[in-house]
Amino acid sequence: MNERATQLAVAAGFLLLSASGGAARSLTLEPEELAAFVDGIVEPAMTASGVPGAVVTIVGNGQILLARGYGVADVGSGDPVSPATTLFNTASIGKTMTAIVALNLEEQGIVSF
Repeated sequence: MNERATQLAVAAGFLLLSASGGAARSLTLEPEELAAFVDGIVEPAMTASGVPGAVVTIVGNGQILLARGYGVADVGSGDPVSPATTLFNTASIGKTMTAIVALNLEEQGIVSF
């Protein structure tokens, strides 16, 4: 994964994690509104960074609220990204995201370290 793709993935992760915080809990969007909101962030970010493909999945209350693929999974073949089947190498981002989620859960009093 190149540096720009990593930056996009981290930014998207932080955006989604921040949506799980306080004020966002009371926000209710219809599925079409949520998709339009995410499209408005992801598509311009991909264009600006040159990232060929991405997947965004948003989960709330134990249910998948949005699972959307953007761009292509393989630049050579042009196969589209599928949120159900396309796999991405996330490098070391998983460690950072796991730490952020764990600390977020500790702040909420759900877990204790």
